[in-house]
Amino acid sequence: MKRKVMKFICSDCKKEFKPDGDVYYLPANLMNGQKEPQWICPKCHKKWLDGWKVVRTVVNPPKYKNTHCTATCTLKNGKIFFFNPVRDYFNEDIPIDAMETARKAINDYIMESRKHEVDIAITDSFDEQSITGKDGTGNTIKVKFRHDRNGKLQIDDKALIGKDENFVNLFIKKIKEVF
Repeated sequence: MKRKVMKFICSDCKKEFKPDGDVYYLPANLMNGQKEPQWICPKCHKKWLDGWKVVRTVVNPPKYKNTHCTATCTLKNGKIFFFNPVRDYFNEDIPIDAMETARKAINDYIMESRKHEVDIAITDSFDEQSITGKDGTGNTIKVKFRHDRNGKLQIDDKALIGKDENFVNLFIKKIKEVF
């Protein structure tokens, strides 16, 4: 069998190159009539990666309940990239670093917004009647409650003393929503 030498010609700059280390390419797209992969030289690959550097990321909060956040990223080359975390980007030519930057911005936004939410758990049994509240930062409150003769909720205020005022206000607001 005769050995052959493969020529690598960059599909971007059309120059021949010798790979040193990794070889970058775009897979052949048979639907468009491409039978061979498109090779990319290291200089063009670096230029492509530099163009995808994220300069600014703006997180778009969900418009409707039970939907997800998206991100609008402004790139170094001036283009705008819309990132949707539930969309499949495997068939698109987007660097992983750009997607990770957008995903991190969305996660940071979600964690920041959860700091201002309080989850409550109500225990109403024969032995104990209590409401436990926890926010995104880890603050917790456990208060005892009971219902008076008129059916109104009465809370033992002693557990609220000395707690963060914003957290207490969110906790009371959440209790009023539930009861």
